[in-house]
Amino acid sequence: MSKKVEQWDKIRQSLKKEFTEKGITQCEVHLTGCFGAGMLTFAHRKKRRFYKNAEELGQFNEVVLACVNCHVKLEQDAELTKEVFENLRGQSNMADKKEKDKGTSKRAIWMKSHACIHCKKQNSGMLICPFCKKISV
Repeated sequence: MSKKVEQWDKIRQSLKKEFTEKGITQCEVHLTGCFGAGMLTFAHRKKRRFYKNAEELGQFNEVVLACVNCHVKLEQDAELTKEVFENLRGQSNMADKKEKDKGTSKRAIWMKSHACIHCKKQNSGMLICPFCKKISV
């Protein structure tokens, strides 16, 4: 087994523990054809080869838990990936200094008070709208 594979195995174990502690045990992405709690993988904000080191690869804000079907869809659509990560995790910790200096919040959109995009009712920081039961952002 290569050194990179061994590193990723350690990181993956750490991420599994962190996600379980946060109560994330099902696909977070929920695209059409989602498997829910089946066949889960970690999808990264950007291709793994673009991370400088193993520490960056294992940061919570750089990873979502996704079923295989949703993961494949993210891999195939960079704009969708960007949208999903901004909604679920906020800005990347890897953002360049210019972005940090703008004073933009790193909190994910759904973590803030917002109007649901479906029913337009005010939602106080929940990803799933309590009124229409759909993803609110």
